[in-house]
Amino acid sequence: MNDNKINILVVGDFRLKSGLTEYIFETFGRLDDKYSIDVISYGGKKDVDSIIEYYSWKKYEVTSVHQSIFLHIKDWIRVLKKCKDGKYAIIHFNYSSSWNFLPVLLAKHILKAKIIIHSHSAYYSNISNKKIIMWTLDKLNGIGKKVFNKYADVKLATSVPAAYWMFGTKNNVKIISNGIDLKKYDFSRSKRKIIRSKLNISNNTKALCFIGALRKLKNPDFVLEIFEEYKKMDKNSKLFIFGDGVMKERLQQKVEQSNFLRDSVIFGGVVNNIPEILQAMDYFVFPSQSEGYGLALAEAEATGLHSVVSENIPKSVIISSLTHVKNLTDSPQEWARLIYNDINYIRKSEYQKLLDKGFDISRVVSSVQGLYDEVLK
Repeated sequence: MNDNKINILVVGDFRLKSGLTEYIFETFGRLDDKYSIDVISYGGKKDVDSIIEYYSWKKYEVTSVHQSIFLHIKDWIRVLKKCKDGKYAIIHFNYSSSWNFLPVLLAKHILKAKIIIHSHSAYYSNISNKKIIMWTLDKLNGIGKKVFNKYADVKLATSVPAAYWMFGTKNNVKIISNGIDLKKYDFSRSKRKIIRSKLNISNNTKALCFIGALRKLKNPDFVLEIFEEYKKMDKNSKLFIFGDGVMKERLQQKVEQSNFLRDSVIFGGVVNNIPEILQAMDYFVFPSQSEGYGLALAEAEATGLHSVVSENIPKSVIISSLTHVKNLTDSPQEWARLIYNDINYIRKSEYQKLLDKGFDISRVVSSVQGLYDEVLK
C-alpha cells in the first residue's frame, strides 16, 4: 500500500477465463499510476495469481461461499479487519448477482471506504435444476437488491439489463459498458490465413464458431441444432466450439453419436488467442439466454466477423451492420437460413467504427477514473 496514492480494493472472483476477471485485468491494469490496487478474491482459486503478481497487486483471499458459508463470512471479517486502517479510499465490488450481500454489509460496518457495486451480469452465473435452490437464491437476490441500493455510494452496471438485474432499477445507476483492446482484434488477412491453416480450414470451407462457457445459460445445445440445419445447406462447413463447462461431455457425446456432425464439430477447449481465432472464422453464433453485456460478441464484431445473436443481448453491444438478432423462439432452421444468406459478405476492418462507438478499453478506463475522482471529491 502506498500512502501517496489513492488506494483501491477491487473485489472479484479471479478465476481463469472468467469474463469478470478478464474485465478487472483489462481495466484496472490500465489505471493511472496515482491509483494503488489491492484485490480481494472470492473465487477460491489460484489460477490467475501469476497475473495478479505481474501487476504487483496484493491479494486477499476468502473461502468460496460454495465451499463453506461459515468460512466465507469468517474470512471476509478477517480480511476487512486487516484493511480497516482507513487507507483504502474505495472498495469496488464486481458481482454477477446480489444474493451474496453480506460482504457489502460487513464492508460498510468495518471499513471507512466508499462502496462501489458493479453489476456484470443479467442473470445468475449458474442455474440449478432444484427448485428449492432457485427459490432461495431469488429470495436472497431480492434482499440483496435492497441492501445494495441502500449502502452503495455508487452503483455501476455494464448494461441496462445488468442494472435491473442487480438493483431492480436503472435510476442512479451509471452504465459503463465493457471495452476491449481494439488494436488486438483488428481484421488481418495474413493472420486469418495463418490461423486457418493451423486449424485445418480449407479455403472453401465455411467456419462457424461459438465462444463461451458450456452451460445452460449460454445455450450451446441450440448452437448444435443451428449448425445441424446449416450443414444441410452447406456440406463443406465446420463448427468450432471454444470454451469449457459442465455441459461439455454431454455435447461431445451428442456430436459423436451423430454421423452427420461427427467430423464437422470441433471442440477447441479454452484458448488464450481469441483475437487470432476470430480472424479465422466466417460466422459467430451466440444464442445466449441472458447476457449482462456480451463481451464475446463485441470481440467478434471487432474482427469484422458477422454474427447472429439472441434477443437477450444488450442493444448497446450490437453493431447492426455486422450482427443480426433472432428470437430464441425461431427455429434452428430459421437461424441457419439467415447465416447461409449472409455468410458470403466481404470481411473488412471495423476498427474506426467501433472506436467511434466507444468500444475501446481506453474509454472504459477513462470512465472508471473519472468516477473515482467524482466519488472522492
